[in-house]
Amino acid sequence: RWIVDEAGAPVTLRGVGARGLERPEPGGFAAAVDDERAGLLAGAGATVLSVAIAQDLALEGREDAEAEDYLEALDGTIATAAAAGLHTIVQLSLLSSVLPTGVRRSGDAFEPALPDPDSVDLWALLARRYADEPAVLFDLFRSPHAPGTADSLAFLLPQPTWSVWRKWLL
Repeated sequence: RWIVDEAGAPVTLRGVGARGLERPEPGGFAAAVDDERAGLLAGAGATVLSVAIAQDLALEGREDAEAEDYLEALDGTIATAAAAGLHTIVQLSLLSSVLPTGVRRSGDAFEPALPDPDSVDLWALLARRYADEPAVLFDLFRSPHAPGTADSLAFLLPQPTWSVWRKWLL
């Protein structure tokens, strides 16, 4: 019911999101925050850093960097946040870092309403990787929503219900 620290005291999560790992610049991957920025956040009273990630990069990497390089950048982000006393929420934000997202008049945006089967593999990988990290939390999918008009899922499932979303969580 509560998020608690190692002494069992409730933890209030207050913080900000760190961008950059869901659509990183070419040429490799870098941590989403550095020591200075994490220290400033903690000094301002933050207790958590939410880090948006891209599923394809964590599972497959890209032409100029391997998936392990991406995960090491996430490791560095988590370590930097922890050193500053911050929890980290790893948020599955994008299934694909290369397909366009957002509102498009043409309807060609790729913004899935639900995770996909590879998401289960991602969650398993991250759960194993951070099993011993008490300050790491997971936001399993950024925003389940009704499928867009260009989404083939709209015909089968016009609005994801709690029972559908619960199956993904389990």
